[in-house]
Amino acid sequence: MKKLGYQEGAGLGRDRQGITEAIKARALGGGKGVISGPAQGGKGAQDVDRQQQQPQPKKKKRGLFSNPTKIVLLKNMVGPGEVDDDLQGETAEECAKHGPVSECLVFEVNDNSYPEEERVRTFVAFERQESAVKAYVAMNGRFFGGRQVQASFFDEEKFARKDLAPGKEEC
Repeated sequence: MKKLGYQEGAGLGRDRQGITEAIKARALGGGKGVISGPAQGGKGAQDVDRQQQQPQPKKKKRGLFSNPTKIVLLKNMVGPGEVDDDLQGETAEECAKHGPVSECLVFEVNDNSYPEEERVRTFVAFERQESAVKAYVAMNGRFFGGRQVQASFFDEEKFARKDLAPGKEEC
C-alpha cells in the first residue's frame, strides 16, 4: 500500500480527508448487518451508521402491481384515424397467447385535446387476472407498427359500464 501512497495514520484520498482505518461489517442475523469502525478522518463509519439507522421512506407502489385487474388497456398501438377492421381481432388473438380473452374493444377518443398516443385505446378483458398480468408484461413497451405500446390496467367497473374515455386521473 505504501507504493500507492498510503501513509499510516493519514486519511485516504487525494487530500487525505478520508477514513484512516478500515471499516468493519458486523452480521446481525436474518440477512442484516451493520457497518462499524473509526470516526476519525473524513466520513467515518459512524456517519454511515447514522445514515443507515434513519428510516427510509417507503416507495409508493406504482406500475405493474399497484392495482392489477382483469382488464388491460393498450395505448399507442395506432394513431387517430388509423383504426382498421383487423386491429380488434389481431389484438385479441395476440393477447389470447397469455390466457382466455373474454372481450376486446377498440375505442377512439375524438377530442383533440388528448395526446395522439392516447387517443386510440384498446381494451382486452381476460377471464383471469393472472392472464392479464402476463399480457401486461408481454405488451408493455413492445413495438407494434413502429409505435411503442403503453399497457396499463383498467378499472373493471368502468369497463362494465363501457366508460372507456380517459379520466382526469389518467392524464
